[in-house]
Amino acid sequence: MIYIHCYQKTSVKWSRDLESGSFAGYEGFGENVLKYSRDGAVYLNKKGEAVWNQAYEMTAPFASVSGNYAVVADKKGYSLYICNQDGCRGVVTTTLPISRAAVSSTGVTVAILEDTKSNVIAFYDKTGTKLEIEIQTTLSGNGYPMDLAISPNGMLLMVSYVYLDAGSMQNQVVFYNFDEEGQSIRDRLVGGFKEYGSSMVARVHFLDDTHAAAFAQDRLCFYSLENTVKPVQTAQVDIDADTEIRRNRVLFYRDSECRIYNLSGKLKYRGTMEGSIEKLICLGENRYIQIGPQAMMELELK
Repeated sequence: MIYIHCYQKTSVKWSRDLESGSFAGYEGFGENVLKYSRDGAVYLNKKGEAVWNQAYEMTAPFASVSGNYAVVADKKGYSLYICNQDGCRGVVTTTLPISRAAVSSTGVTVAILEDTKSNVIAFYDKTGTKLEIEIQTTLSGNGYPMDLAISPNGMLLMVSYVYLDAGSMQNQVVFYNFDEEGQSIRDRLVGGFKEYGSSMVARVHFLDDTHAAAFAQDRLCFYSLENTVKPVQTAQVDIDADTEIRRNRVLFYRDSECRIYNLSGKLKYRGTMEGSIEKLICLGENRYIQIGPQAMMELELK
């Protein structure tokens, strides 16, 4: 019999007060944390101290992280910054407004660019140079892209689309293959899943190079791409709380209540944490960063 350890309590390793009155977002980045705001990004070490700063001006910044790379982009704006743990490596200025962006662990970045009649999914290398890969989408075709994710190796793309069916809005998740296996497949489209109906798929995410997940309004769906030209759905879980996947953990939290599962669905922690949870970042097996309204702290599960 295999014993799965379930943690029972938390211990605060350190705590740092946060500035109030200004927007800031946080993402786990390597073993540390990326903080981004309207006027710049900061890479924070395990003590909450700044390693590097990157200045910019954005109206609505958001970030995506994979392995050693992160992208910070301006929603409805025209700029995105590609960074690794040493600092900014590439800057992109687009001609169309940015809706979503994601990065691979090799630095390849994809972005949804909005046009009046259609949308473009554009690709860039880690220096910000535009690649000769592009996906054109229309509402009458695949639909309107809601979110996208790129595999850590940069070879597979996952997109959530809203599309019209007999006048009704429906949702689907589509996979593309940009490796050699996908060359002979039309538009490199290797699979689509339409079982979501009207349940909005707001987020998609790659767990590793061959496993992915889609977050719908009422369910969390897992996919396998071990056959990279024939993705299959492997599991579906009903959800009723905010949900995130960080490293190899599935995190459910609301207010101060929290549940943590591994990717096999085994409970690793259930209980409360110190104060309200606005963001929870997994740093390792039993180490987490909790972001609250007034403070950021490192927690150790015991």
